[in-house]
Amino acid sequence: MHYVRDNDVPEGQEPKWHKENEGRPIDPTRRYVALSLIQSNFGHPSNPGNLEVAALSSDGLLLHFWMDSSTKIWDGPYDFASF
Repeated sequence: MHYVRDNDVPEGQEPKWHKENEGRPIDPTRRYVALSLIQSNFGHPSNPGNLEVAALSSDGLLLHFWMDSSTKIWDGPYDFASF
């Protein structure tokens, strides 16, 4: 599940959390035991960059996901190693 927090709120108001990806899990087919999340600097300077995830599944696959910050659509999983 992907949630985002809107930090651009008027002073004195509490930032709110919102579901992304239409409230669906990004990959409902697997269970994950570990992950790493980074924000890349790919893309146009007005966008903050893509979110990149490397995740280890319970069946030993290391998978990559990424979200385009301009469309907020996740892409993946792409496997790139197994253990």
